[in-house]
Amino acid sequence: AVWQNWHRDGPLMTPGVGNHRIPNLSAKIPLVDTNEDNGSFEVIPGTQYIAYPEYEGNYNDMITQEGFDVNTRRLNMKKGTVWIQDPRTIHRGTPNTADHSRPELCICYGLPWLKQREPVQIHRESFAKLSEKGKKLFKHAMILD
Repeated sequence: AVWQNWHRDGPLMTPGVGNHRIPNLSAKIPLVDTNEDNGSFEVIPGTQYIAYPEYEGNYNDMITQEGFDVNTRRLNMKKGTVWIQDPRTIHRGTPNTADHSRPELCICYGLPWLKQREPVQIHRESFAKLSEKGKKLFKHAMILD
């Protein structure tokens, strides 16, 4: 039940190396209705290309600078709605003050040359229950005991 720091889910691309191509997408699907009570997402539209190296990893300081015009959007969504985003967009989670959790499904798709900062993790027990196609999708995942 806390405000997340503003962050990106993916790194900026090196200028001149396809930085205007979207190397990956993520789709977030709430499994319950989301709103101010149970912690809907907040985004700053158009920030996927903003690059201030001095603020990378510390966007809370960046958006509080004088003259930085922030136009945040709260994403209150109905159960089953799909939000597709460029993971480089600056966003954060908001506090869940409700008496129930706010589960969501997140599906990420990336081009083969893009490396994630952290490997996807899955428990061995869950991996064993996957179909052959599912296991193929998790072939690069870190299997946890």
